[in-house]
Amino acid sequence: MGLSDYAELLQTQLELLRAGKRFALVTVLSARSPSALKAGSKAIVEGDGSTHGWLGGSCTTREIVDLCVRIMAGDGGQFVHSLETCQGGVVEVLIEPFGERRKLLVVGEHSELIASITEIARVVGFHVTHLSVTPSDKAEALDRLGGFLRSVRPENLYALVATMGSDDQLFVEKILRVRPLYIGVVAGKKRAEAIKNGF
Repeated sequence: MGLSDYAELLQTQLELLRAGKRFALVTVLSARSPSALKAGSKAIVEGDGSTHGWLGGSCTTREIVDLCVRIMAGDGGQFVHSLETCQGGVVEVLIEPFGERRKLLVVGEHSELIASITEIARVVGFHVTHLSVTPSDKAEALDRLGGFLRSVRPENLYALVATMGSDDQLFVEKILRVRPLYIGVVAGKKRAEAIKNGF
């Protein structure tokens, strides 16, 4: 890699960090021939699998990209991995995840539904925050919601309101003010229409 290539990768890293996007920096630690990759080579893999820089042949690239995407979906830190190239060489890479994981806010009283949603969301790579709401603490919950919304980047936020018709519109309105990436409401057809008509 030339100096201009490193500078371009560094600029890409800065842009991704400013945008709050999840990505992994891949550094080749060692490469045993036959391999087109060289020690010190670097590349970036974004959360959607797109790449910046060169990761070798098609089989090497696919394996590294798949590994990066799995690591970014989890909670792990740096990761060192050895892999065989299509030509029979061996490459050792360091994978460093950067950026924020997607955040899911779940609003509602503890229930099997919320427990299931939380478990599935964590498996597919979300950092989940559960804001518990009971009939007796709605005002306090709205205050806690305001504090949470001030602490996150809305373009990285997904939200699900599951208060089951109990003042759910109050929570929806508060969340919509920050313009999250996505918001959903657990409701029957009639209640969903009432919420939509309230805006």
